[in-house]
Amino acid sequence: LRWAREMGLTQVEVPALPKVPADPGPRTNRYTPTQDELQRVILEGRRGKRARPAFEGPYRETMIVMMATGMRSITVARIEGRDIEIAASGVRVTVDAKCGVRTVPVRGPLAQQVLRRWAETPGSYHGICPRKFTKRLGNRLDTVRWDLLGVPPFSKTAIRRLAARTMRRNGVDPFLAAELLGHSLAVMRKHYDEAEAWELERAAAQAALCPTAAAAGATILPFSRD
Repeated sequence: LRWAREMGLTQVEVPALPKVPADPGPRTNRYTPTQDELQRVILEGRRGKRARPAFEGPYRETMIVMMATGMRSITVARIEGRDIEIAASGVRVTVDAKCGVRTVPVRGPLAQQVLRRWAETPGSYHGICPRKFTKRLGNRLDTVRWDLLGVPPFSKTAIRRLAARTMRRNGVDPFLAAELLGHSLAVMRKHYDEAEAWELERAAAQAALCPTAAAAGATILPFSRD
């Protein structure tokens, strides 16, 4: 159409081409910590010039629950006392996540201890808007003194990636792992979980998909396109 207007074949206005956004470059916070590194950041992390504790009170407890469940920070911030069920078999929490309402069993003594205390609080334990709390949590992660910890910087999403990786390594069915994370399987695999090189090597060895030449009774012949 633009060419036809330049040639005088049409008077139709040609819409301006959309601007292509500049390439932001590689993301620097794609690092996924180990469980030990995440615990160090939660318990020992410092922020700012005064090296104050980065995570205390509800911020520390929220990250502990995120680590144990793989939930989003905003989902954890929306938990109220009435959503927590304490039974002899353990602690379960009902959350209204992105994929809908679901009940999640919570394992781990620290996370269970946190939720038992939250269950005694009417309404939300955090006491502020969940979105505002989530933003503040992200700001605290951004200002952590990573140089004092010796851990590469990571984002809140890295906690979910760690949960997905841990479940895969422990043999959890991918469909059930996606349910726990509150995602479809396709989205979980795309954004939160990537197979590592050593896992692909192990899978190839276990699959034994390529028979030996002797077993196949075949000879490799040169291939010609003629």
